[in-house]
Parts: sequence; structure tokens; C-alpha cells
Amino acid sequence: PELPGGLGLSIVVNTLGGSFTEETATALQGVFPDAHINSVHPDQDLLREIRHAAEHPGTRALGVWGGDGTVGAAAAAAVEHSLPLLVLPGGTLNHFARDAGTGSLKEAVAAASKGDAALADVGIVTVERGLAGSPERAQLTMLNTSSVGLYPNFVRRREQLQPALGKPLAGVVAMFRTFAAGTPSTLTIDGRRHKVWIAYVGRGR
Repeated sequence: PELPGGLGLSIVVNTLGGSFTEETATALQGVFPDAHINSVHPDQDLLREIRHAAEHPGTRALGVWGGDGTVGAAAAAAVEHSLPLLVLPGGTLNHFARDAGTGSLKEAVAAASKGDAALADVGIVTVERGLAGSPERAQLTMLNTSSVGLYPNFVRRREQLQPALGKPLAGVVAMFRTFAAGTPSTLTIDGRRHKVWIAYVGRGR
């Protein structure tokens, strides 16, 4: 739908995202004066806040500012509630936002105002953890890529350290810890077992 001024748009801002500053929420309110904007802080439940935004009265589209994990969670909520998703350039590299034509805030405002949208497939990744007899399963929505091996371990460590150290230093410390403790993962692909350090699964081009 056309959402001039962000009317009918609910935006979730992950304050731990790649390019968040204290001025981000203020700037978003400036370009989307009629939007409902919720800044989520590290001590809050991000997934719950995304669900609340999708269910906010009058919501006609869901917006998200954050990195890949935040965007994936928002995509899952958008699919569940049959809402369009406005991906704002709030991550470090903004791969999906650039592909979708909202790689800058100016482009995102234009898309929301005019009701421009693109249809995108999503991937569903099922994750199993725990003992073989009683594994815990979770389904994750994937927009770009999913990976196993060293990279997701590195990201998890970096995100744990980031509030105390900041992103650049947290990345360096996480890299050393990940490679020091890393071991190959075993994957079964088409019935054959492989040992790999890292594997990516991509969706679409």
C-alpha cells in the first residue's frame, strides 16, 4: 500500500544493529512522521517486540532497521501476518535492502510513499539442537543465506561481546576465540557425509 509519511507503517529498530546511532530513531521519525516506531534495546526481547509491531493496530506494513538476523525475524513475522516488509538500511552491508531497492533511507521513503514493492521468495531453515533422542527444533526464515560452521559461531561470539567492547574490537576477539576452538562440521548432502569448516546455503540469485 501507499504509506505517505509512514501512515500504517510499524518500524522496529534494533539498537544493537550495524549502523544504529542515538540519532537513528529521531531521523526515522523525521522521514516517517506518522509511523509507529519502536526502538528495541539489548535487554528487551527482540522477537516479541517484532511480533507486537506486526500486530499493532492499523499496521499495513512492517518496517525493520537492523542486521541480517533482525531482518530475517521481521520477514518471518511479515509472512505470518501477511504484511509487506520494508527493509531499511540498518545493517552493516545491507545486502537484502540493496537488492530490494531500499539501500538508502531516501529510496526506502520513496518506496513506502509510492507503494513500490518486489515479490521475494523466502527459504525455511530447520535447526535441530540437543540429544538425538529428543532434539529441539526451530524454523528460521532466510532471505539471503544461511550458514553452518565457523561463521555463525563467530557472529554469536561477536554479538555476545559487542555491548561491552563495541563491534570492531568484539569482532577481533571473537575471531581469535572462534578459530582457536573451531572444529569442522559434519554435513550429510544427498546421502554423503562431508567435513567442512563453513558452508553457505543461498536463496535465489
